Amino acid sequence: MVVNSRYRNALERFELLLRRLEDSDRQTREDSGSIGEVTGREAMRTNSIKSEMLALVRSLIRY
Repeated sequence: MVVNSRYRNALERFELLLRRLEDSDRQTREDSGSIGEVTGREAMRTNSIKSEMLALVRSLIRY
């Protein structure tokens, strides 16, 4: 299957964002010692990554 370079690039970007999200989650657990304890800064970082991912998915849906 031939994948348009635009979609391939978007999928690569999505993968990088997902890795950042996973790293952020891991760091939050290590810093707090508990999954439930999240500081405002960590929550903002996670929400920022999620927003980027959502925008990327929406841009792919439009095409």
